[in-house]
Amino acid sequence: MRIFGKVRHRPSASWRQATDRAFTLIGDGRYEDAGALLTRAADLEPWLSESWFNLALLHKFRHDWEQARAAGLRAVALLDRESGAPDWWNVGIAATALQDWPLARRAWQAYGLKVPGGGQHSAATTEPTGMELGSAAVRLSPEGEAEVVWGRRLDPARIEVLSIPLPSSGRRWGEVVLHDGVPNGERVTAAGPAYPVFDEIELWAPSPVPTWVVLL
Repeated sequence: MRIFGKVRHRPSASWRQATDRAFTLIGDGRYEDAGALLTRAADLEPWLSESWFNLALLHKFRHDWEQARAAGLRAVALLDRESGAPDWWNVGIAATALQDWPLARRAWQAYGLKVPGGGQHSAATTEPTGMELGSAAVRLSPEGEAEVVWGRRLDPARIEVLSIPLPSSGRRWGEVVLHDGVPNGERVTAAGPAYPVFDEIELWAPSPVPTWVVLL
């Protein structure tokens, strides 16, 4: 397959070695070193969408949303399939973090989700609402005093916290958190349905409502 005059091919051994080593470093929290290796991998195989997908992932881990958006857009430009690719989901998360609503809408639609209100120009430039994604659980502060609470999904990347979290989680009722796209566990209710648990990435909108603790 040719893309921009280049023939798509399997990644080289050097690309695989650099990428494998980079993800080992990411697991150890060594993002700077991992970034150097993933940048080298992208230089080795610039026509490979995975090169840019991996860089977008790294920038997401670092909360560098401008770079995550840029790398994500390069990844989706090289995709072979039209919809359902996780590359678009990462673009949607980055766009939501940056409040780039036209791109967020485009990303969710490209992934295959229905986004209401895109027909009018004014609606297409505002945050996506009315997607009716239902309830979910979110793991607040997963790297610290983690706590799983219930919330309402505003869109594929944001949850409004509806439970009252413990102060140790660093979060409050009514806050909106940006969350990852892949569930990390599930919660089963007494009624039977299972709900996915998403990991928080960062606080998206704070709440002015304080949490009070009463010791009995």
